[in-house]
Amino acid sequence: VFGAYCSTRWCERNLKDDKGQRQAYFGTGETFLFSLYPERAKYPWVGMDSSHNDSRVHHSAELFMAADAKMITIGGG
Repeated sequence: VFGAYCSTRWCERNLKDDKGQRQAYFGTGETFLFSLYPERAKYPWVGMDSSHNDSRVHHSAELFMAADAKMITIGGG
């Protein structure tokens, strides 16, 4: 059994960027996946390692959600 906490409303996928294009990816690093069975586990964003003091994370590395009529994506790769 698994689930996801999504930090952003899904309707944001229909918003347009400054070029008039629909946003393909959106959301924030607060989004995470979790599992309840067979063991409880949380899978948070690993893109920002707290041991680094570098706050220069590219915006595209902070986008975690995508959807269209055929799929839903949560997480990054």
